[in-house]
Amino acid sequence: MIPPKAGSLKVDIPGMEIRFRFKIFSLSLAFAAVLNILLWLIIWFKFPPSDIPYAIRYSILSGADIFGTQNTLLVLPTLGSAMLIINGLLAFLLRKKEVFLSYVFLVMSVIVQLFLLIALFGLLKFNGQI
Repeated sequence: MIPPKAGSLKVDIPGMEIRFRFKIFSLSLAFAAVLNILLWLIIWFKFPPSDIPYAIRYSILSGADIFGTQNTLLVLPTLGSAMLIINGLLAFLLRKKEVFLSYVFLVMSVIVQLFLLIALFGLLKFNGQI
């Protein structure tokens, strides 16, 4: 059995050993935060405030059918920020009791930000910004 290192929490699961490492926690949250900041910056610079509406939803059959302004597009990074804060808080609170679940919340924070970026690139393409 490996002794726990400083800054880690050891959890014994039969056949498996999981340690909560604060370095991984910090790096995961930092990576998700950088992706979220990237969302904010792309929307702010690629979709300037204007009177011309942007396509928010695009369908292959009917084309663009929902339009909105820059404020409507800012819902994406706002939701991403909310999910980042909630998942980070839950991961931090569960780090001693449920180490694996804490890692799941951290990974989901990154995955949510990646999916929001993919959706944003679709919006960029539909609006002719790429």
